[in-house]
Amino acid sequence: MSVLLRPRAGPDRLGGVALVAGLAVRRALEATGARSIDLFWPNDLYFQGRKLGGLLGEVRQASRPLVGTVVALGIGLNIDLRSARPPTELTNMVSSVEEAGGTELDAEMLAVRVLDQLWPLYNALDGGASIPLLVGDSLTGIGRGVRVETPPRPAWNGVAVGVGEEGELLVRDRAGKTHALRSALVEYET
Repeated sequence: MSVLLRPRAGPDRLGGVALVAGLAVRRALEATGARSIDLFWPNDLYFQGRKLGGLLGEVRQASRPLVGTVVALGIGLNIDLRSARPPTELTNMVSSVEEAGGTELDAEMLAVRVLDQLWPLYNALDGGASIPLLVGDSLTGIGRGVRVETPPRPAWNGVAVGVGEEGELLVRDRAGKTHALRSALVEYET
């Protein structure tokens, strides 16, 4: 599904909108009985190590002055793969709401549940709430080792230590320096 947001906050406050939306989706799925849903920075949902869904928030400054900032938020979920039969090479890489134990498999009803969870979180974010406080300990992978790629820099290893005020992933490298990642390929150690 896609959601168009018209925040009052400036674009610099919206880097964590996909994280906040991911938390809303996880809460909505858990309310339907889904279990063990992992939320990874910056925008992925997993069940038992297999991708369940993803989110993307694109922040734009509208071309018309009165419109201001807009966010196009895309939410994609694998709801039920029993009849979809993913390609063989993806079978062990993807999962679904049904597989995670979710009992609501109707796309429209899931969308309503997601929106019910999203609005309070989004309004708090737009009102100036701290992203680390909103997301809290909801992110999977905090405290785990990571391999980070930010081309053209060579890949490096560190430990994910938290999320910053603008939604960036905080990673401490082996020398003890903490980096705020806004865009990177991050692989988590198992």
